[in-house]
Amino acid sequence: MLKHLVETTGRGNLVQTINALSDEGTRAAIHRDNFDYPKLYLQIWELIQQNYYDRTFNHQDWNSWKTKFDGKIEKRVDAQDAIDAMISSLGDRSTRRIYKMDYDDEITHREPQSKAGIGLGVGMNNNNRLTVTQVVDGGPAAASGAFRAGDQITAIDGNPTLYRHLEDMVKDLRGPAGSMVKITIADGSKEGKTITLERKGLTLTAILDARVLAGNTGYVCLKSFAKNPARDTQEAVAKLNKCSGIILDIRLLNELTPESVADIGGIFVGPGKVIAKLQTKDGIKECKTSGEQIFKGKLIVLVDTTTSGAAEALAQGLRECGAATLIGRKTRGIGKQLGLYSLNDSGGVFVTTGKWTSAENVDVGLGV
Repeated sequence: MLKHLVETTGRGNLVQTINALSDEGTRAAIHRDNFDYPKLYLQIWELIQQNYYDRTFNHQDWNSWKTKFDGKIEKRVDAQDAIDAMISSLGDRSTRRIYKMDYDDEITHREPQSKAGIGLGVGMNNNNRLTVTQVVDGGPAAASGAFRAGDQITAIDGNPTLYRHLEDMVKDLRGPAGSMVKITIADGSKEGKTITLERKGLTLTAILDARVLAGNTGYVCLKSFAKNPARDTQEAVAKLNKCSGIILDIRLLNELTPESVADIGGIFVGPGKVIAKLQTKDGIKECKTSGEQIFKGKLIVLVDTTTSGAAEALAQGLRECGAATLIGRKTRGIGKQLGLYSLNDSGGVFVTTGKWTSAENVDVGLGV
């Protein structure tokens, strides 16, 4: 509230504004904070206790942190200092607290089913321009009759697409069902042609882009947080089965379940192979393939510094099996599986629930 008053009245008028609040209780409310911070501290302690993958908790007595600050947490700053000290003791940068705005963003990102779209597949062309790769039958874009594969999208809601990340632009295309979005496509004129579409509910897949490139090379780009990434990948690869080679782009991929790691790996190596291992609080889980090998040609896996977590383990596993060559830059080097838990202050906490290694025990947390 204080920040709001500064922004709306200006710093010079802040004192007069506060004094003008004749109700004494209202003035006191600006400074009073009745939130139960000790309870928040204990909530985070308990979530880590229940879910953290390393049961030694970085070789310390985790139970000692439960009562370490008894009677010492009275204000927000006390809680923050105590929480920071407790989490820092794990020596794990992935386990961390986030505040409401960041938590809301994460939930929106992780639950794309709550979003709607316009039925366009998009990707970056050779000139690094946002380009329509697919017009989905039955979607708003197809109904408009204004789009075709190959169209260059120059702006979304008036914001130019040049020099922007593909994932950010895909987010901009989505939104609540019934909301409107303006898409501008290049048509030879200076302004381009702008089409306004209403977003509708859609079934989102893990496939951000799938097509045949020059030289009979298939290209499949995966992204995170789809409902069934292994099935989506299998369907995309099956359509490219006649290609001499496939580029599997996992630069936007990070979180996958152990089952998805195994199933995606099986598409390229066949059944009975251990692609990766995941250390959890319950022990080590092997990601062993079981499905049919769909593609037997040359496989290139495209990675860079945004590839992290399970995707790093998948890439290393495919390389160890002799099924793939990795191209690009060294991966991010996180190699962790994270759980996101809500807190009673409307924020959240990331807890490392697993650590990925390859079948040959390579620590992918160092990057691959």
